[in-house]
Amino acid sequence: MLKIKNKTQHSILKYIWLKDTFTRQELSEKLNVDRSTISRNLEVLMKQNLVLKNGETSSSKKGGRKTNLLSLNKNSFYIIGISITGKEVYSILTNIKGEIIDSFSISGHINNRNIDKNIYKIIDQYLNNYENIVGICLAMPGIVDSQKGIIILSDELNLKNYSLKSILEEKYNIFVYIENDANAGAAAYLLHSKLKISNLIYFIFFFPNNLINLEGLGAGIIINKKLYNGSNSAAGEIKFNKYELNFSITLDDIKNYENSKKKELVDSFLNIISEKIVQMSSFLDPEKIILGGDITLFSKKMKNYFISNICSKLNKKNKFIVIDTGEIKTVAVGTVTAFLNEVMNNFEFISKIQN
Repeated sequence: MLKIKNKTQHSILKYIWLKDTFTRQELSEKLNVDRSTISRNLEVLMKQNLVLKNGETSSSKKGGRKTNLLSLNKNSFYIIGISITGKEVYSILTNIKGEIIDSFSISGHINNRNIDKNIYKIIDQYLNNYENIVGICLAMPGIVDSQKGIIILSDELNLKNYSLKSILEEKYNIFVYIENDANAGAAAYLLHSKLKISNLIYFIFFFPNNLINLEGLGAGIIINKKLYNGSNSAAGEIKFNKYELNFSITLDDIKNYENSKKKELVDSFLNIISEKIVQMSSFLDPEKIILGGDITLFSKKMKNYFISNICSKLNKKNKFIVIDTGEIKTVAVGTVTAFLNEVMNNFEFISKIQN
């Protein structure tokens, strides 16, 4: 089990997470901690197999002792990432660098009657094949209280006040982290930009077979390089009223847009979605908009129409919008990213994992 006993060990872990190799002297200088304290705490991390010896520095021309190089053992611990929609449960296993080691998915209609069974199946498979799993991270549509691990409301999955975190932690005795799917997507793109983007919005939509049943859009909001959840964990949840999507169109009309007899209805549908995106983007003024989820089903002509429509209303160039081609995989990666970001930046959070 991962055991970080004090803030010095946590500072070491945070620093080496971003490094390929390092030395004791480097840690002492960068963290402003005396070398004996660094060495003592490094020994604790090395006993956990978190830190490994990785060669020596070359001697200088003037001679002198060689210095041991150390590195983070990125495969010392693993994290499960699970993304859930009404149509699929997609999962990954990553190391503590967030690199994907394994993945698999379960397709079918996912709802409140079978969600537990599908999650258990995924977790059990990873636990049967890997040791040292320190976290189970889940992302799903709807309003999610990530602090308490409760799905407050998910229309897509027909869930309300569902205490998934406590259910899974009681069953597996592993720390569980739950995030909204759009927030997870936003976290993935924040890392993808290497923290160069301070403000962005990640819009995500997964379409039901009958589009009149689309409940809304999700938006993950990054402000000053941090996720913004709002006071009630509902920031970015965009609802449609029952009159807005009064269209008799299906998912097949989206997929076969070029040959559909309902192109005008599809265009009207896209205009409504684009208007929702424009309204939120006008208010928050992000550096980038990311569009994820089922936008990958759009034809090239549809994407161009959709993006141009949004950008013209915002007075932006088309490159202002980025299409996420990772779909549900991005969300699974994002929930692990959000978890690791908390682990590396919040000592109180990592203390909870060890309880």
